[in-house]
Amino acid sequence: MASYNSFLFLLLYFGGTFVLYSLLPKKYKYLALLAGSWFYYFISTRGNVWALAVTTAVVYGAALWMDAVKARFKKDKATLDKDQRKLRKAADRRKLSLIFGVSATLTVALLLVTKYANFAVETVNSLFGTALANTRIAQPLGVSFYTLEAVSYLYDVKTDRVRATKNPLKLSLFLSFFLTVVEGPIARYDDLGVQLGEGARFDCDRFVRGAERVLWGLFKKVVLADRAAQYASLMFTDFQKYNGAMALLGVLLYTLQLYSEFSGIMDVVCGCGEMMGLTLPENFRQPFFSQSVGEFWSRWHMTLGAWLKEYVFYPLSLSKGFQKLSEKAGARLTPYYAGLAPASIAMFAVWFLCGFWHGAGWKYVAYGLYYYVLMMLGSYTEPLSKRVCDKLGIRRETSKWFHVFRILRTFALVNLGMLIFNAAGLRKAFKMLAFIGTNFFRAVPGKVLLTDFNLRVPDYVVLALATAALIAVSVMRERGVDPRDRFARLPFALRFVLLLFFTLLLIIIGAYGHDYGPVDLIYANF
Repeated sequence: MASYNSFLFLLLYFGGTFVLYSLLPKKYKYLALLAGSWFYYFISTRGNVWALAVTTAVVYGAALWMDAVKARFKKDKATLDKDQRKLRKAADRRKLSLIFGVSATLTVALLLVTKYANFAVETVNSLFGTALANTRIAQPLGVSFYTLEAVSYLYDVKTDRVRATKNPLKLSLFLSFFLTVVEGPIARYDDLGVQLGEGARFDCDRFVRGAERVLWGLFKKVVLADRAAQYASLMFTDFQKYNGAMALLGVLLYTLQLYSEFSGIMDVVCGCGEMMGLTLPENFRQPFFSQSVGEFWSRWHMTLGAWLKEYVFYPLSLSKGFQKLSEKAGARLTPYYAGLAPASIAMFAVWFLCGFWHGAGWKYVAYGLYYYVLMMLGSYTEPLSKRVCDKLGIRRETSKWFHVFRILRTFALVNLGMLIFNAAGLRKAFKMLAFIGTNFFRAVPGKVLLTDFNLRVPDYVVLALATAALIAVSVMRERGVDPRDRFARLPFALRFVLLLFFTLLLIIIGAYGHDYGPVDLIYANF
C-alpha cells in the first residue's frame, strides 16, 4: 500500500486523480474520484477487492429495497383507511427491520470473517486445547472503516435520514473513496457521499489552504511520529534492558507517535480533500487538553465516537427494553443514578465494540473496557466528587490549578491506556507497568540513547523542537486562534516563500532514508 505520506501517493494517486477531477465537467467529476479510488485500492491490495465489491452490492440492493417498501406505502396510503394504514405501517416497519438486519449482518459478517476468524480459532484452541488451523483469508484493506460507513448508510436509509442512491457508482465511491478508505475519517453518506457525487469546482484559495494542511500533516508524520517510533518501538520490544524512566519515556513517545501520525494523516487526507473542494469530517480537536477520559474521547478519533454514539448507544438506550429498565431504576434509585444505570449497560456495549473494532486480540477488548471502567467510575462518583470539592472550597469550574490537575490526571490515564494498546499482549503490558514502577532509577549507561535507538543528538533536538511546535499550535487552537487563518492573512508572495521553505525543511529533517526504518501507518492495520 502506498502510504498517504509517500511521494508515490501524493504525486501519482492523488496527483493523477486531481488532474482528471479538475478537467472533467462538474457532473462527471465523481467518475474521476471513482476511477482513482478503485485504481488505488486494486493496486494496494493486489486485486483483493472481493469483500469491498460484495459489501457494495449488498448495501446497494438492500437500500433500494427499503426505499421501494417505503415508496409503495406512500403510493397505497390514500387507498387505505385508518386501521389498514396502521396495520400496513407496522408490517412495513417489520419488513424494513428485517431487510436492514439481514443486510447489516451480512456486511458485518464479512468484517468478522476476514478480520477476526484467526482470532476466534486461536481463542478456541487456547480454551479447549484443540489444534485448529488458521484460515488463509487476507484482511481486506480498510474493512473496519468502510463496514461502519456501510452500516450507517443502511441505517440512515431505514430511518429516512437519506434516500437510497440509484447510482451504484456513487455508492461505490462513498465506500471506496481513496482518501478515507484506509484510515478514515468515518463519514456519513448525507455528508461526504453527497459531496462526492456532486463534485466541486476548483477554488485557488481552498487549494492553497489544503496544501498548507497537507504540509502540516506531513510534518507531524515524518518529523515527529517516525522519529518517536524509533525509540518507542524498541522500548516496547525490549524494555527490560533499560530502566523504568526510559520505559516511561517510551510510553510517552508512543503516545506522541500515535497522535502525530494519526492526526497528521488526517491532516493530509483532509488537506487533499480541501484541495479538491471537499470537506471531510474532523477527527481530532486538541485531545490532550481534556479534563476527563470522556472528554478525551469526544476529541480523539471523533468520527468513531460519533458513529458508536449514533448507531450503538442511542438505538440501545432508546429501545423498549431499556426504557422499561429506566422505569424500574427510577422507582428504586435517585434521578441521577436512575438515568445512569441503564446508560451504563449501553455504554458497556459501546466500549466493548470500540476495543474490539481496534483489533483482533483480547488486549484491544481490555483497552476498550479500561476506558469504560474509568468513565463509569467518574460518572458514579461524580456526586461524591462534587461534595468533596465543595467542602474543600474548590471551585471546579473556575480554579486554574484544579483545571491543570484534571488535564494531567487525564493525560496519565490516557498514557496507561496507550501502554495497554501497544504492548504485545496484556501480560506484557502488566510486566512493563510493573517494571516502570520498580526499576525507575536503575543505572543505565547514558550512551544507549545514541547507540540503541538509531537516533543521534540532532534527532533528539529536532524531536524536542517539533514537539514544542506541536504544543504551541495546539495551545493556540485551544484558545480559539487558528494559525491557518493567521497564515492566510499574509501577503501571497510571503506565503508562497514560507511554503517553499517549509517543504524544504520537511525534506531536510524528515525521518526517512537509510538511517530510518520504514514506519507503517498504525491505524491502517485496523
